[in-house]
Amino acid sequence: MQLHFFFFDPLSEGKTFISIFVFLTSTVALINISIYHYIQKIKIYNEKLGKIVIPEFIENRPFKETNVMQKDEILAIILRNVNAKFVSTMKKQYAFKNIEQLVKFHDNIIAGFTKRYFEKYKELPLEDIQGWDRMLLIAKNIQDEDSKDVYADMVSSEIAQKYSSIRPTTQENGSTMNGE
Repeated sequence: MQLHFFFFDPLSEGKTFISIFVFLTSTVALINISIYHYIQKIKIYNEKLGKIVIPEFIENRPFKETNVMQKDEILAIILRNVNAKFVSTMKKQYAFKNIEQLVKFHDNIIAGFTKRYFEKYKELPLEDIQGWDRMLLIAKNIQDEDSKDVYADMVSSEIAQKYSSIRPTTQENGSTMNGE
């Protein structure tokens, strides 16, 4: 009988299971808290970064440039300014590494505002849009106007008039729209 308890002690096994369970639960909870804290910190940084990025894009208007090299020069200036302002404001080395990251960040902010506009402000007078969303409305409208002007300057008005009023007749695979 003694030998039997030596190999299997239900009380000891239960304590071991509880200890392992508590350890694993605590570890998972600690990891989740760390992830949550990290995500909150990134959200705060991104919010502050957005308040630097958007005014820079408004002031420098890179989307109005038709010359790619000039546009990249403007974006490089914006990149330098944004990184310098963020580091001096936040005292953190949290910066964009290249122009593509900067433009993607800007575009995500504008896309988020556009979605919010159609969900929240679409039926309201524009005067009701206030605060940061007002700044984003300005940025969106400037970008749209600049992009429209750039595209309008790419081809002559005769070509644009003639070919922008014709619907495509073939799909990507080469078949015609009516199934031929």
